[in-house]
Amino acid sequence: MQENFKQMQVSHQKSLGKKEKQLQILQEIHKDEPKLTKFISETIGLHDQLLQQQKALGKKISQWSYYCEMSDKITHQVV
Repeated sequence: MQENFKQMQVSHQKSLGKKEKQLQILQEIHKDEPKLTKFISETIGLHDQLLQQQKALGKKISQWSYYCEMSDKITHQVV
């Protein structure tokens, strides 16, 4: 279960890296547009909030995996 979570994290990080490169290219193309700066600032703020929520969820999921493993062990002992 934790292995799947780690794979999801790696995949997500690669995806974020690609999106960051795309954003940098778009920034360079539209660097003189005043609305772009405001949009990027708001986007970065939202992105930071999402990352914080993702970290919190990751911590909760790692705690759940322990309880799932315990449940499996108990179930196997009973069966």
